[in-house]
Amino acid sequence: MTKAKESIPGREITTKSSRNTVDAKYADGFGTACTRVDERIDAAFGIGNGAIIRFEPCLDVPEGGVLSALPALLANGLLHGSEALLGQVSGYYHTLHLLIIAGLHVSLPD
Repeated sequence: MTKAKESIPGREITTKSSRNTVDAKYADGFGTACTRVDERIDAAFGIGNGAIIRFEPCLDVPEGGVLSALPALLANGLLHGSEALLGQVSGYYHTLHLLIIAGLHVSLPD
């Protein structure tokens, strides 16, 4: 077994296929890829402070290379002035989420 596929104790390494299967299960309830339902409901009612950023062990992440550029972009002021441009962002997605989504031209799943 290669190092990339070794299991991390208590954390399952997912593939694009396995994540798609999980996302499809939620399509009937809240919409495609609408997992973390409790956080989404809290955001809809203005409770909480949006989604917690979680990094999980994953294989074959489309456009995943963008994540490796984030430290350099943040160090060079990616978020500087973002609230002036976007206003105070509230809800499930934080400013950083929206900038990444916009930068990748990704459609919001919900």
